[in-house]
Amino acid sequence: MVSGAVDLRSRLDLACEPGAIRHARSHARDVLRKWSVPAEVLFDALTIVAELATNAVRHGGIEPGPRAAEGDATISPVCALDLRVHNDRLYVAMYDESRRAPVLQPPSDDAENGRGLRLVAGLSDGVWGYAYTTDRPGKLVWASLPFPVSGKLPEPSPVGRTSPGRYRPTPSTS
Repeated sequence: MVSGAVDLRSRLDLACEPGAIRHARSHARDVLRKWSVPAEVLFDALTIVAELATNAVRHGGIEPGPRAAEGDATISPVCALDLRVHNDRLYVAMYDESRRAPVLQPPSDDAENGRGLRLVAGLSDGVWGYAYTTDRPGKLVWASLPFPVSGKLPEPSPVGRTSPGRYRPTPSTS
């Protein structure tokens, strides 16, 4: 368990294709275990990673990336997982090259998909959102979870909170 002021970060760049989901989840599991994230937070964080990575691949990896316009049509879209702990919050962010905003779908018993962001919103107590990147085409979709810094999990935020929080992580260029 980490104590005191915490500022940790890990980033994984990926080709935005189906295998990215497995790699993102595996990377997150390894990093979060190294950071001694408790099991109850780890499970929720890995679920969020899987959902955000799935959405990045499904919606951000469907067209050749903007770099393909530079003359190489074989360049596939990229996505990136960014894990960050700042003080008492764990932030999970997924970058993809699409400018299409994520949409929280209304619940439907008949839908075969479209539940991922609802799951992310529920696990993060509504502390999630997205931001368009300014240093390259695309967006970050992110969610935040409590990160225990003193050996005790913080109290969950009130149920029903629906507005995205204010954290806007930016992808590193390195």
